Amino acid sequence: MVLPQGRIMRARAKQFKEAILALINQVWGEALAGEIERAWTSSTKCHCNILQTDFSSIPAS
Repeated sequence: MVLPQGRIMRARAKQFKEAILALINQVWGEALAGEIERAWTSSTKCHCNILQTDFSSIPAS
């Protein structure tokens, strides 16, 4: 990716910003996909239970 020489007008700045965001999204997506793949193919299995409760609705005794 090359930043144009000279003055940068709004249109060029917008194009450059979009190119940077696309690159970041691509790298982030590839990293995330790799982590998901690693989690699915991992031989280590860990069960996880999640419990959520709201104690604010229980009357005080």
